[in-house]
Amino acid sequence: MLGTFGYLASQLVSAREVYASPSYASFGLLPQVRRQANAPGTAAETPPGMCIGDPDQLIDTLKQWESTGIDCVNFLLNANETIPQAEVLASLELFARKVMPKFSAVEAAA
Repeated sequence: MLGTFGYLASQLVSAREVYASPSYASFGLLPQVRRQANAPGTAAETPPGMCIGDPDQLIDTLKQWESTGIDCVNFLLNANETIPQAEVLASLELFARKVMPKFSAVEAAA
């Protein structure tokens, strides 16, 4: 999925260069992803700061973001619908069970 996301992100960055928009003041991690984009489905190395992997990897990456003051993230779970729905749902359940409890906002809400 990272390869597909990278390919789609590269299209977004290119379009923004041609059709400027004030909607996004920063590209965030997109330039890192764009450099690795070849074609949909192409394997890509995970850029630093991307939350991809098992629960422990996600916790480590999210803790790094949290240490910089980030208190909210958005996740893209299925770029271009490349992952079967059952796997997406299993991933969400695993995230809720293993990752979310490691963060204070979730603990405070529970």
